[in-house]
Amino acid sequence: MNLKNLIFFIPILMFTLSSDLMAEKTVRKRPAKKAVVQKKNNKPENKKTPMKENSKKNYTEIENKKHYDEIKDYPGLQIIKFYADWCGACNQFAETFDKVAKENLDKAGFFAINIDKEELKPLLTEHKVQAVPTVVFIKDGKQVAIERGAMGEQELTDKIKTHSK
Repeated sequence: MNLKNLIFFIPILMFTLSSDLMAEKTVRKRPAKKAVVQKKNNKPENKKTPMKENSKKNYTEIENKKHYDEIKDYPGLQIIKFYADWCGACNQFAETFDKVAKENLDKAGFFAINIDKEELKPLLTEHKVQAVPTVVFIKDGKQVAIERGAMGEQELTDKIKTHSK
């Protein structure tokens, strides 16, 4: 390639590169869109997530080690769900767990532990939690079963019946 050709192509190359960079900057500057949900009074409400933020759960969130120590020795069956907010399978299983908890509050205590809470991480080793979601069944202070992965409604209900006797 001679000097004349090089001088001709340099401005074209610079224009192409600068156009690509400008397009990239334009895309980055766009704000993230929020879902708009129509409320009953016909006023739109912005929501960050599709889940209800203040929904009433049928289980208790274990917030710290002291709280865990109190509930682990409760008489009868205690069911603890280990989960993470970032886990897709956990988010799908949350509805099933809540529904089964509501239907079986007379048979067991229902609890949840977020594995990302530093103070509760030693419980992962104690209960041999290797993946999320994991459901641990504790009866009269002793772990009697562990289920790794999301469970179906019937499967969870059957486990509760088995261990609540």
